[in-house]
Amino acid sequence: GCKRNFGIHASAYLAMPIPISDVFPTRRDSKTGVTVTLYPGTTIEELGGVKFDLLGLKSLDIISDTLKNINEDFKINDLYEVADITDQNVYSMLSNADSDCVFQFESGLFKNMLRKIQPRSIEDLSAITALGRPGPLAIGFNDMYADAKNNGIEPPEYLHGIQNITQSTYHVYVYQEQLMSISKQVAG
Repeated sequence: GCKRNFGIHASAYLAMPIPISDVFPTRRDSKTGVTVTLYPGTTIEELGGVKFDLLGLKSLDIISDTLKNINEDFKINDLYEVADITDQNVYSMLSNADSDCVFQFESGLFKNMLRKIQPRSIEDLSAITALGRPGPLAIGFNDMYADAKNNGIEPPEYLHGIQNITQSTYHVYVYQEQLMSISKQVAG
């Protein structure tokens, strides 16, 4: 029951309308100078705190700095003016698993999924990130998605009358929101 050590979550932030130290015990980290709570995130949430996990913050800084530099020369303020999400060269690169330093896609697991699924759209990339979670992987939904997308092999039909919800993902249950919609539609 004794604390072993102090750790800092790499990307967790608390949203508070008052100073955090008014509600939770805190300390200042000597390495970073960041104020951190003495409670783990699960305890903070059990006590009613709202914790946000913001991943890829370092990447966001790089993107922000890049946009500032681009804006100086080209007067572009919006990332969507720079990125062409229809550029098939990007999808070819990712389909070959050339994804080192690409957030979410640089691990061996995701490189294998990129090779197998062969993404050709932003929707495929969204599906890959969702399919790379423990639940869908354990059931083999990543393989079902790849087979349906690339080989036309439809997955088993578990429920009738939900094609309107699953057609955009080759009738594979990819997103939690799909399961929520299915539950609502089937159960009324």
